[in-house]
Amino acid sequence: MGICAKIFYAMASFILAIFIDLANIEITDIITPFYIIAMVLFVMGILYYFSPLPEVKAIGEIPDEEEKTQYSGLTHGKKSIWQFPHLLLGVVAIFFTVGVEYLALGTINDYAYILGLPSPHNYVWYVSIAMIAGYLVGIFLIPKYISQTQALFSSTVAGILFSVLILLLPDNISIFMIPLLGLANALLWPAVWPLAIADLGKFTKTGSALLVTGIVGAGIIPLIFGYFAQNFSHQIAYAIGLPAYLFIMYFALWGSKIRRASKQFLTKG
Repeated sequence: MGICAKIFYAMASFILAIFIDLANIEITDIITPFYIIAMVLFVMGILYYFSPLPEVKAIGEIPDEEEKTQYSGLTHGKKSIWQFPHLLLGVVAIFFTVGVEYLALGTINDYAYILGLPSPHNYVWYVSIAMIAGYLVGIFLIPKYISQTQALFSSTVAGILFSVLILLLPDNISIFMIPLLGLANALLWPAVWPLAIADLGKFTKTGSALLVTGIVGAGIIPLIFGYFAQNFSHQIAYAIGLPAYLFIMYFALWGSKIRRASKQFLTKG
């Protein structure tokens, strides 16, 4: 799913170019393509509604299962998803994860345009390809060779390193660190998500719904980036990724493990 998403993210400019002159965009030009998008989504919604998809049951949703697994997770004695600190920290981690993903995907074309590089609208492909490469590496390595926690920690270290290089290198070189930032971002989501919903039992679906709200980071962090890019410089604005990676690193090393201490306490009790 991630591979398809990143391919079509990069293809969006080519699809819009069928309807819009990307060098001279008028607000009225977007009416037709967005009507088409709305129609496609409407048809997809109808197809999904009538599709024979099975109802997926989370562990603990069925009473018999809950009886057997009440001490294997954290659900014993819990009445709300707000009682799972590792999940709440995971929501914040997802917020930053999606934020830094779109920090790389959504800004590289503008950076190329500012630098006067040829075909600036095509630079997003470098980030998409790097993220796809990261997904493939993850499929091969996790969990056979490295754990999700190790993958998450390594990704945050790489994200911090490439962010610092973006800030320190000459701008005509630093732009090529942004695709590497995409590579670092590739395994953030698939590592944060399972760590955040681990041991939720019957609360898994509700917890997943709460995690989805963290996607709003894709709308907020790029706005903050835009503020710094306007008032300082496009290159310096990439510094906002540093606190995001640091928090995700905290979640990998400590935040996601809060559940383990609680789980051990319940088991001993």
